[in-house]
Amino acid sequence: MKKFFSAVFATAFLAGCSGIQPGPEPYYAAPIVDVTEGSSTDYWVATRDRLTLRAGVLPSRSQPCSFVKLRFTIDSNGNTFDPEVVEAWPNDTFVPDALKLMSMQKFRPAETNGERMPVRMSVTSMFTYRDVSCEEIHPEFASGPPDETS
Repeated sequence: MKKFFSAVFATAFLAGCSGIQPGPEPYYAAPIVDVTEGSSTDYWVATRDRLTLRAGVLPSRSQPCSFVKLRFTIDSNGNTFDPEVVEAWPNDTFVPDALKLMSMQKFRPAETNGERMPVRMSVTSMFTYRDVSCEEIHPEFASGPPDETS
């Protein structure tokens, strides 16, 4: 009887796994260009200015502002790939949410990117408590998260 349940479980598990489709493969029409944050809009423009999701962890009143800086690739179809965490402040609590948001974002080529050049770029995601503005609480945040050395 035990073997029967093990066989049924294994069959159900394998059948469920076979239905999982891998994501799209990156498509590169040209070599990847490494861009700075200031020049990223010369190549690609986000289709949405603001993304929201139901976070697993929420910012709190005691820690109303958090940042996660990610580096990733945008392929020639405007899809994101190869995420890498560059910095998380004050800790890595929101890294999973930042990665989820990055995977949800789509990009369209800028008018100056007719060749749909793929790029490697960085973006900083800000997580705030309600409608708190991190820049109002910490004016030094206007240029991003604080430097770890200061």
